[in-house]
Amino acid sequence: MFNLLMKPKPWIAVSLLLAASIFGQGFGRAKNSQPKSCASKKESCKPCPAPCPQPNPPTQLCQPAPNPCCPSWPVPVLNAGYNYPANTRTRCPWNITFDASFIYWQPLEDNLELAISTPTTATFGVIDSSVIRMHTDYKPGFKVGLGGKFDYDNWDLHGEYTWFHNTNNTSAAAAAGYTFNMIQGSPENIQLGTAFSNVDQSWHLGMDIGELVLGRSYYVGTQLTFHPTFGARGAWIRQKVDEAFTQVSSGTVVEEQTFLRSSTSWAVGPQVGLDANWMLSKSFRFYGCGEADILYTQYNRLVDSHTNEILGTTTNTRQNDYGAVRTHLDLELGFGWGMYFDCNKWYMDLSAGYGFQVFFDQNMFRRFTEASASGPTTVSYLSTLPNGNLYVQGLTVTFKLDF
Repeated sequence: MFNLLMKPKPWIAVSLLLAASIFGQGFGRAKNSQPKSCASKKESCKPCPAPCPQPNPPTQLCQPAPNPCCPSWPVPVLNAGYNYPANTRTRCPWNITFDASFIYWQPLEDNLELAISTPTTATFGVIDSSVIRMHTDYKPGFKVGLGGKFDYDNWDLHGEYTWFHNTNNTSAAAAAGYTFNMIQGSPENIQLGTAFSNVDQSWHLGMDIGELVLGRSYYVGTQLTFHPTFGARGAWIRQKVDEAFTQVSSGTVVEEQTFLRSSTSWAVGPQVGLDANWMLSKSFRFYGCGEADILYTQYNRLVDSHTNEILGTTTNTRQNDYGAVRTHLDLELGFGWGMYFDCNKWYMDLSAGYGFQVFFDQNMFRRFTEASASGPTTVSYLSTLPNGNLYVQGLTVTFKLDF
């Protein structure tokens, strides 16, 4: 054994093996340490903790096509007996949806006319009068919403809050040869012969509306999707009308009467709706939304107040706790654009539409009509309630983000 160790040939062989092994290891380390263009991509494309779902067709928008960070999904096999889900699906999702809207609406309401303009003299025995109506402008507001998607059959839940508060003013002065006769107010002040030269009216409207709905989006054709919803809606609506009638003679106010009418109500009830999207391309669509709800409405305060500024007298009429069932309809049509970005991790949608809403029988201001006249000064009046619908129309621009 000792002789074998002392011979040079075995040592030479062992030295060659060791040198080859060391050289090979050093070369391997040097080769692997060289940077690769795809190494950073692979590190940035770490797999998700859970399998990422496939976006529903036709939402595969990965560009360019051969991208290691965004591989193509297989084309799904559609079952004719099942409505394939059409909600957006992001890669590695939180299943949360956020949306914010800017609204520019015009409020309208029945029976808010100010007065009747009547000529002081008749022409050929005919008196031609005209109604002075309330003018309203478009006013800004906003909506905010938050929702989420469920794994169970692709259902989604969405809540939304709408804020719309505004004031509209209208003033009129009687033309030469004309006077104003009031058509609102307390019965003792709506009498033939009561004439004014100026009228001013302000309408204050405050609407706070909330809703929570459950729905499911699905395809009913290759380019058409439906999203039926059902849930609940709540509304808190406040209205106040200030009116001032004045009679000016020779620059002096000889008569002035003011009216204050207000109503405060809250409402809650079931709601159903249907949203439809017609795909014009991979990103653009035409949409229509319709909703209907029946609301139990409680009026906590109905006030009619009249003041004669010259005489210094005030008449107040109040009614509390008036309950009724009201109907509300909402329809909107518009266009939208949406797309995935950041390798389908986010979905952004922009839409703009024009909508119409009606709250039936929401005008609870009392209206008096003449019932009979048994003598020159004895007049009987009837009070009617409600007095018309509340309408809202205008533009809604919405930004929506899914992640």
